Amino acid sequence: MNDAKQKHGIFLTTSLLLSFALLASLVPGGPIQFGDFSHFKPAVLASFNVFLTSLGIASVVAAFLL
Repeated sequence: MNDAKQKHGIFLTTSLLLSFALLASLVPGGPIQFGDFSHFKPAVLASFNVFLTSLGIASVVAAFLL
């Protein structure tokens, strides 16, 4: 049972780190910045940035705590 638990932990950690990498790439100003977002209010873009950054940080923290 210990081996299965360890495999589950490795899978979960890998999944969370992959989630972090994919979310981090979506942060405005990051590597995926080809669109024109001038029609959005700055507050909306800032909120989206904070949301994605929070999800990314939570993924990293969860990956290391699990």
